[in-house]
Amino acid sequence: MNESQRAVLRRYHQRLADDLVVTEELLGEMFQEGIFPLGMIELIRSERVPQDRVQRLLELLPKRGPDAFDLFLKVLEESYPWLATLLASAPQIKPQQAAATSSGTKADGGHKHGTNREIIRVNSQQKEMIKIRSQKIELMNVFAQHMEPWSGNPKVNAGRTSGADSAAKH
Repeated sequence: MNESQRAVLRRYHQRLADDLVVTEELLGEMFQEGIFPLGMIELIRSERVPQDRVQRLLELLPKRGPDAFDLFLKVLEESYPWLATLLASAPQIKPQQAAATSSGTKADGGHKHGTNREIIRVNSQQKEMIKIRSQKIELMNVFAQHMEPWSGNPKVNAGRTSGADSAAKH
């Protein structure tokens, strides 16, 4: 990832942190695209709080090589098209401008929020549906993990008796 791309990630860090939900699906896509190796995926997963997972992902991403930015955009296009568009349409800046951008101002003296051209309006219903879908997937994963010991394992179920069996013994 070049300095200009890092500057774009810094510029939109808060927007990414607010909108992204790190799900198993997202991590799987990032692994498949070669953005993160399994060890880094596990490091991101190890964060207990969802916002910490996003922060860890955004911390590691700029260190993932020259193709990481473009691959990240490709992954975002599926679940977060407004973020992919936002990052892809951000003006590429020169390395000397990147330092000024990361400090909160633009090299041309403008404010850090960008111009009207850079602002992308998002259909709030679409955004909310994606977040709900992500939360549903996470809940299904948690449910599956907790239900696994009860899923027809004869050793686990062998010690249990039904109410009728228990009453008949007494």
